[in-house]
This record gives sequence, C-alpha cells and structure tokens, in this order.
Amino acid sequence: MGKAPVGVAKLAKKRGKPVIAFAGSVTKDAATLNECGIDAYFPILCTVCSLEDAMNPVNAAENLSDTAEQVFKALRAIKMIGDQKC
Repeated sequence: MGKAPVGVAKLAKKRGKPVIAFAGSVTKDAATLNECGIDAYFPILCTVCSLEDAMNPVNAAENLSDTAEQVFKALRAIKMIGDQKC
C-alpha cells in the first residue's frame, strides 16, 4: 500500500537522497508514489505465478536480486554515458 516506503522516501528526501523501491508487483495507480518522494519503482515478478510461489522466500530473494542487478546495471550505463566527453 506504500505507507512504509513513502515514510522512508520522506526521510530520504530530507537528506537529499534518491529513492528506488522494489515491489512484488505494482498497480496502475502506483505512479502516485513518484509524487510522494519515490523516484522510481520496479516490480520484481517477471512471470505470472501463484501468490504462494511469489511469497516463497527463495523465489522472492531471487526475483529481487535479479531485478536489482538489472536496475543497477542500467544506472551504471547511464552514468557511463554521462561521463563521456563529446
């Protein structure tokens, strides 16, 4: 429902820090989180699965790890582009 992540985002914004959130899945209205201080959010499920499979600690850890890895690879690529001198 976003209450805890929004609270963390508000604290981070007071300190000038960016906020990236990861969630099992997100709804269409999740974009409102951007207005609450979450700079970007990412769902970690890449396939349709049962709630039981999604909540399995091993599966959840793997899904989170895979998504976070790709997000941070993208951030590194963006930084590399920004660091290039034209």
